[in-house]
Amino acid sequence: MQAIIVAGGAPAGSASDAAVAALLRPVADEPVLLHQVRALARMGIGRVGLLAPEPAEAARLVATVADQARTLGLAIEPVPAAGQMPADGAILVVDGPVLFDVALGPLRDTHAALAAALTAVVQPVARPRDSDLVAERDGRLVAVFPHDRPDPQDQRNLAPSGLWLARPDLVDRLRLPGHRPDLLRDVVPALLAAGKTIACHPTTEYIRRLDGPADVAAAEADLAAGRPAGLRREHPRPALLVDVDGVLNHEPGPQGTLSPDDLVMVDGAGAALARARAAGFLVVAITNRAQVARGTVSLDQLDRILGRLEARLAEDGGLLDRIYVCPHHPGPLPYGVPDLTIRCDCRKPGTLLFRRALAELPIDPARAWMIGDSGRDMAAAHAMGLRAYGVATGHGCRGTGKIAGDVPDRMFADIGATVDFVLAEDAARR
Repeated sequence: MQAIIVAGGAPAGSASDAAVAALLRPVADEPVLLHQVRALARMGIGRVGLLAPEPAEAARLVATVADQARTLGLAIEPVPAAGQMPADGAILVVDGPVLFDVALGPLRDTHAALAAALTAVVQPVARPRDSDLVAERDGRLVAVFPHDRPDPQDQRNLAPSGLWLARPDLVDRLRLPGHRPDLLRDVVPALLAAGKTIACHPTTEYIRRLDGPADVAAAEADLAAGRPAGLRREHPRPALLVDVDGVLNHEPGPQGTLSPDDLVMVDGAGAALARARAAGFLVVAITNRAQVARGTVSLDQLDRILGRLEARLAEDGGLLDRIYVCPHHPGPLPYGVPDLTIRCDCRKPGTLLFRRALAELPIDPARAWMIGDSGRDMAAAHAMGLRAYGVATGHGCRGTGKIAGDVPDRMFADIGATVDFVLAEDAARR
C-alpha cells in the first residue's frame, strides 16, 4: 500500500516555504517528517510519496529522509505527475505536520465497508469552538464546519485529524501549479456536492497535529512518556461510561434537554473528565434520547445539543471519546416518529450501547465504571458486569429497587467526587 505526505495548503512562496519547514521542524531532535516515515513503516506502508506546491520542495523533503526510509524498507519519492497514480487500491494521505500511531487494518475496513471515495480519521479536539469540525451520520461525513463558521459552539466535537484514506484519482485534486488546495475546505465539499461517499473513522489512537510551539512541546512530552504506543488498540484501557443529563448537565425538566440553551452544566464536570483522561481513562457517554422518537428533537438538533455540551466540557479540559445515543421510545406514543417508536436493545437498561462500546473501543471491562443518576444506568451496567456508581445530581438514583440490578454500588455527590474515588480505586487495585 502507498502513502502520500502533503506539505502545506498555501500558495507557493513564503507560506509554501513555511509549510515545508513545518515538516522539517524538529520534535525530540528529529524532523516531523522522519517521525511520519517511521510511523508509516510500522503500518506496513511500502511506498511513500511527497507532495508539495513546487517539485523542488518535494525533492528537498525526500532528500532529508531518503537514507532513513531506505533503512526502514520504504521507497520514498516525489508524487508522480498528474494522471500517473495507480488506478486501484487506496492511498493513505498524511495532511501536513501530524504525528500518529494508528492501525491501518481497521481504517481500511471502514473505507471498504462504505465503498468510500475518501475516509476521514476523526477525533475530538481540545478547542472545538475554533477548530475545523465535521458532521457524521451513520458513519458518513455529511457536512463541514470550518473553524471560522458563524455558529462555532453548537457543532459536535468531531475533527479531521490530518489522516485520510483516498481513492487514487483524488490525489490529482490536491495539486495545482504553485498551489495545493485545502483538502477539507475544497476537496471534501466538492465530493459531497457530487454525491460521493466520505466515511468517518473515529479512533482513540495517538494523533497530534503540530500547529504551534505548544503542540510541539506536548508531542515531545508524549514521546518521552511512550504515549503513542500506549494508546494502540491492542492495549486495553480503563474507562468511564457516563450518562449525560443529570450527570454532566443538570436535568432541565421532565421532557429532557430540548435545545442547547437548556444546558446548565454540573459544576466541575469538564474538569472531572479531564482528570480521568489525564490518568489514561477513556470517557464514553451513553445516553437515552427518547425526545428524538417523540419528534420534539430532530437528529440535527440533537447534534447541536451535544455539540454545545462538548464545547462546554472542553472549556475545562473535558473531552468525550465517544457518545452513544439511543433515539428510541418503546411506545405507544400518540405522536412522534413511527420508525423510532420501537422496543430496542439500546435503550437503557438495555445493554446494546454498552456492548458496542466494549467491542469498538479498547476498554478493559475489569477497569470500567458506569456513572449515572438513574436505576436504568445502574441496571445496564450491572447486566454487563460493571461497577455502577450513582450521583445525587439529576434523578439522584431515586426510586430504585424496581428492576434487577438498579441499585448503585455507591453514591456520590456529583461526577467530580465520583471520578476522584474511581481514580483512587483504580490506582489501589494496580
